[in-house]
Amino acid sequence: MPRKSTLVTIVLVVLVLICGPCWGFATYPQSPDRIVGPIAISPTISLEGNRRTIFQPENDQGPVADSFKLENISLMFKLTESQQADLTALLEEQQNRTSSHFQQWLSPENFAEKFGLSQNDINKVVAWLEAQGFKVTQTARGRDWISFSGTAAQVRAAFQTEIHNYALHGHTYFANASEPAVPAAIADVVLGIHGLDNYPLHPHGVFGHAPAEIQPNFTSNVTGNTFVAPDDFAILYDVQNLYNAGIDGTGQSIAIMGQTDLYNNGSDIAAFRSVSGLPPNPPHVILIPGATDPGVVTTDIDEASLDVAWAGAVARNATIYYVNGGSGGTFNAFQYAVDNKIAPVISISYGNCEAAWQKNGDLQPLENLLQRASSQGQTVVVAAGDSGAADCDHSSNPNSPLTIATQGLAVDFPASSPYVTGMGGGEFNEASGNYWQAATSATGDILTSALSYIPETAWNDTSSPLNSSHQILAGGGGVSVVFPKPTWQTGAGVPNDGFRDVPDISLNSSSIHDPYLICSKGSCVSGYRDTDQTVTVAGGTSAAAPTFA
Repeated sequence: MPRKSTLVTIVLVVLVLICGPCWGFATYPQSPDRIVGPIAISPTISLEGNRRTIFQPENDQGPVADSFKLENISLMFKLTESQQADLTALLEEQQNRTSSHFQQWLSPENFAEKFGLSQNDINKVVAWLEAQGFKVTQTARGRDWISFSGTAAQVRAAFQTEIHNYALHGHTYFANASEPAVPAAIADVVLGIHGLDNYPLHPHGVFGHAPAEIQPNFTSNVTGNTFVAPDDFAILYDVQNLYNAGIDGTGQSIAIMGQTDLYNNGSDIAAFRSVSGLPPNPPHVILIPGATDPGVVTTDIDEASLDVAWAGAVARNATIYYVNGGSGGTFNAFQYAVDNKIAPVISISYGNCEAAWQKNGDLQPLENLLQRASSQGQTVVVAAGDSGAADCDHSSNPNSPLTIATQGLAVDFPASSPYVTGMGGGEFNEASGNYWQAATSATGDILTSALSYIPETAWNDTSSPLNSSHQILAGGGGVSVVFPKPTWQTGAGVPNDGFRDVPDISLNSSSIHDPYLICSKGSCVSGYRDTDQTVTVAGGTSAAAPTFA
């Protein structure tokens, strides 16, 4: 008679043989080892698709100092063909209401056992990195990446590429001057190396102080102009009925991706909630491991204030996590948020046109992270861009906006991923209707002035007479040149073009016509007003992403 432990082993083996990829199990068999032989003594193999083509010899300013430090570089690991096939099947079953695996989400540990490297392989790579002098800062719970920090000299020795400075569009960036190489022993498991440059993702918000002639909305008793406050949004998009039913975000959480500290430890968020009549609900701030605190970054602080404030303005009692990627940016913030399953809803207001991404250095690794997020039941909402169908036409200098598109048709990634909800821009079209309460000097500012839903049209203020800079201002959208049409993207009006189309949904995004009120850099001194009586306003698809999230 077999012993009890032997019987259990036989039963488990039979179940695996019968069931195949039984996603419903709480745990999975240990991933087999894929790294054979010592890493250190193997020859090297170049990794293609890990250098940005925008950095050309004519922009090269020479190598950085050997002591120059790079933070949170990531070795991103690839799935085997069978793992990718299993993951694709799982993702489809998790969304199929007739499947027994419908919404049976994985934990990070579940993902590691089925789709990550083996623990033995992880240990080998960590040992090799440490032997090269690197400091390992994070080992993914999903065993699909390892982050580490080191100097330019260590990068050159380990990956056979120099780090140079490059001058581009009035900025100086560092980047690898050639494709990196890795030891042959790990070449088959490494997808790419992220973090060898600091070319940033672009925020998709449009900000400014409201001029006197701006269109309607809280209603101003000074100008008669109207601006969207939280209670207005609830009326305009029929959220008030959810609040009345007790659905206000209680028990839920949203993670906002960022790359700056919040202003004055979140004082703008507290001020916004106070003047909007919302209860106190400060965000939980996470600076990812291994990242130097970036402080308040001028180019990103308005975006962070908008995203955190307005996600919490709609989901009023939800827990808001603000994940700060530091110098590694929103990519590293997202990587951390997925690996630690920080929240079931993630909002990203950053991106680049598809052509600006490195195929294996960041685009495919980020796509893999998006697939993993989906397998874990995390909904990712992403702004689709503010340059209409010309997403590669972007200026990082607010004092020199682009007014003419010259780079051809392009859409924004990660909004173009089939595993996200890509948010486009709409614009209210009041025409001759009466949709706002009027304000007078006798009534003062009216905090909640929207009367009902307002018809919408596509957001395109490029030719608006109120667009004094004549910059490109329109909701991002078009056809991906990277991702084929997902099976779920069907229906009336969907082009039969074979590729992923964006956006999926649009919400109010105009920064000129009915913009959103925000508090940023201490601007809310008297109610929403600054000391000069102006109000700070925001638009762009960066407003659509956190509100829908």
